[in-house]
Amino acid sequence: MERGWNFPVMVDPKTGKIKVTDIKSDIRQSIMILLSTVPGERLLHRDYGCNLYRFMFEPITYELVKAIREEVLRSIIKWEKRVYNVDVGILHDVGDDSRLVITISYIIPEIREADNINYVFSLLEH
Repeated sequence: MERGWNFPVMVDPKTGKIKVTDIKSDIRQSIMILLSTVPGERLLHRDYGCNLYRFMFEPITYELVKAIREEVLRSIIKWEKRVYNVDVGILHDVGDDSRLVITISYIIPEIREADNINYVFSLLEH
């Protein structure tokens, strides 16, 4: 079973080695990093990222939610090859009208399990 480095990278005090995580946690961490990275931010991978910040300060409309959904879906399909059957749902954050809760559901074929992650995107702050 695939394992990856924990993020942020740290040393496991029990083993003295780099702390690793299971595939589910590794994929979750990778998706969170992907959604938080603006394309152009990584010097060696200029295309890597999800351009959510272009939607900041926009009024929340059906068209905006649809565009955000398409951007998230496109980014995950392009950059996270360890998952398939990706679905993206978006709802207003109940406690804050300026935030959207993006729910990403997917299947991890290596372990034959479904998983999901919630990403809170604020339209007012970076």
